Amino acid sequence: MNTQSLKKLVVPPDDMHDFNTENTDSTPAGVSSSNFISDEIVLTTGPLLPKRLSPTSVMDITKIHVANEDSENFTLVLDSIEFKKHPTYVKCDENDKLFVFSRLSITTITVMSNISSNIDLSKAYNSLKEENTLVYQPDRTLPAPQGKRMFYNCMKWEKHIKDGNITMKVSSKVFPNGKFQYAGFKTMNAINLIPRLMTQKLRDSDALSSSSAIIATPKIVQINSTFYILKEKDTDKTKKVKGKWNILQRRLNQIIIDKEHISVGGRVTTSTFKPEKYPGINVKFKSNFSEKNITILIFATGSVLINGGSHLEDYRDAYNTVCRLVMEHKDSIITENLL
Repeated sequence: MNTQSLKKLVVPPDDMHDFNTENTDSTPAGVSSSNFISDEIVLTTGPLLPKRLSPTSVMDITKIHVANEDSENFTLVLDSIEFKKHPTYVKCDENDKLFVFSRLSITTITVMSNISSNIDLSKAYNSLKEENTLVYQPDRTLPAPQGKRMFYNCMKWEKHIKDGNITMKVSSKVFPNGKFQYAGFKTMNAINLIPRLMTQKLRDSDALSSSSAIIATPKIVQINSTFYILKEKDTDKTKKVKGKWNILQRRLNQIIIDKEHISVGGRVTTSTFKPEKYPGINVKFKSNFSEKNITILIFATGSVLINGGSHLEDYRDAYNTVCRLVMEHKDSIITENLL
């Protein structure tokens, strides 16, 4: 996302206690031109945050939206990743109860970002620790807090986020040189907004060396996703019932090598199945979009994971390839689960 192209910030101001509500000018309270580069500010009504947050409080960003071209494109591509929309999809017979071909679902997104300022981590920690889940221990001679993995050159900051019906636990590492590493995002809205809210917290704690620090473009470095091919025996997810159908993984793995390997004009660089080491088929897939390898993991139950890339266009190609192969070879690779 490019801050220069940011067009709209929608902020519910009524109970926006995360910002300085004493500001009465036309800019949303606590939002200055150095925080948000915006051509248009649109205010809506509705509560956002409690007056005081406990470390375990959930930050609800449902009513806040940062609109930009990258977000809209991400949403459009994600919405298009559904095999039933693909030209090669052949509708199953109504009596065929094998397939579900669910849409691709994002599990987590890892993001890098930075601001044009150094950060005094000690000052930030002392100011924010009462209302935030923070881990910071610069003294390497002291033992790590129980159950915590220490990174001595940074402060770990965790937030529970709610965006519509999606909840996420975002974990960030804040470095003294102004760099941030975020893990656990699930929506582009959260990616666009949370770094800004956290920067505002740091600014309020007087931990930034520059009062006019600019937030750089958040960069997606990895997307983790999943989808399902086969229907379950029982659609009630609360019942732990094994699926009625299984994928014959050895056979599917050989089909992937024979039909989709780069040596025969496909986009698979390697495909291996070693059940003694890992229960899934491990496929390395090179998309035409970025020319980078992403990982596809295919399990006997019909669950598929796609990881290791940063562009949804790559994931769409991988998703469609797996679904097409399964549909084309369903008679030879799917068997009934008798267990």
